[in-house]
Amino acid sequence: ATSGQTRPRAHRDDIMALQLPDIPSVIRSRLDAVLGKIRRERKSLRQALLDIDRLYAQFGAGEIDAAALEAAIGAVESRLP
Repeated sequence: ATSGQTRPRAHRDDIMALQLPDIPSVIRSRLDAVLGKIRRERKSLRQALLDIDRLYAQFGAGEIDAAALEAAIGAVESRLP
């Protein structure tokens, strides 16, 4: 088993030495829009996973019954992108 840092760390000098191509502004705008959509969907999916985890725990603890669990899962599913 490993312990501690398992990925190489980026150093300031490594980043400053990068040569990144300058893309045209119209493409940059489109890229920003696409990345924004991906990030929003990822956030939505992450929240759905957290909600499902919470529901499963509530069911396991006897806080909700099977009918409530099924209804709540349906509500989560209806919010999926």
